[in-house]
Amino acid sequence: MKKPLLALFTATLLTGQMASAQSCPDVCPAIGVSSAFEWIQGLQLGPLTNISGDNGGYADFGDSFSATYTAGSTYSFTGVVGFPQGPFSETWVAWMDFNQDGDFDDAGEELFSIFGQTQVNGSFSIPTNALNGSIKLRVAMGFSVADICENLSEGEIEDYCVDIVGGISPCNPASAPTFLFNDVLLTGVVLAWTPVPGSSVCRLSGGLAGNFNRKITVTASEPQFVQIPIGQFTPGDYNWKVVCACETDPLVITQESVVSFFTVPLGINAIGSQSHSQEMSLSPNPTSGALNVMVTATANANEQIIITDLLGRTVMQENVNVAKGLNTINLDVNSLSTGTYILILRDGNNMMTSMRFIKE
Repeated sequence: MKKPLLALFTATLLTGQMASAQSCPDVCPAIGVSSAFEWIQGLQLGPLTNISGDNGGYADFGDSFSATYTAGSTYSFTGVVGFPQGPFSETWVAWMDFNQDGDFDDAGEELFSIFGQTQVNGSFSIPTNALNGSIKLRVAMGFSVADICENLSEGEIEDYCVDIVGGISPCNPASAPTFLFNDVLLTGVVLAWTPVPGSSVCRLSGGLAGNFNRKITVTASEPQFVQIPIGQFTPGDYNWKVVCACETDPLVITQESVVSFFTVPLGINAIGSQSHSQEMSLSPNPTSGALNVMVTATANANEQIIITDLLGRTVMQENVNVAKGLNTINLDVNSLSTGTYILILRDGNNMMTSMRFIKE
């Protein structure tokens, strides 16, 4: 026997949060055309509880009910149908606009889809990459299956404005790249910065001190690193800065970073190609603990592996022997915190090869 509606929600009603008006990104409109045969009588979606009753097919509670959800967490839900007759079998679907782009058709934005009579129960999860801030939550219940951003012929739709915390901060003009780091190696210059959440492209400007006439564009998911061959530099003092952008509509450009400086010393390009390590690759990348360093050497040699963070701090160091040809060096990086690192391979002639990897 199902619990009565009042008993079902009494225990949680006091935790339902009344709130002042919030600002949520607009989403595609959709309504229930008719609630004559069924409507959403009440909902509990984790911390959100609302006994709403018949609202004629559509209600937007964004200005009156609020709830906060934590990225990476799982919540239970309950939905109860109201009938003048019945019960009938109904389909429930819920979405959250996790990337705040005004629709619910992106991967992972459907919270649940469930079929049942009178009452449905289950759970849903908030992805770890959800954008922080206020977002739209939509629940649709009807006799037919609800399509994304389309009206229901029979049933009801409810919209809410809820908050996400613990996820990714959305890209905005104030999100200038920070913590710039540069390192001059014998093989190239490493330029790195703290990634801007949600960014998809970054543009570096730089040159000899006082000039920013050289431009480099880095396209990736949240770019944070570039290595420029040392042969592209002449000795001297250099400055650089970076600005990033996010794929939103319209494109959001961040503020420029502060200016950072580095020096390419005299004679660095004169070093011959005496490195024992001709090639290097890393696998798997990203890694959760075990990292394989594949090195192709031109001769037997004693080499040194140095792992640094993006601020240039050494976090791991190990001496290794390599033989002529292909070598696989197994590293245990379980002790490293989650983040991005640079692995540097240095041989006896002080020649260096470096690559970036991600520790999950």
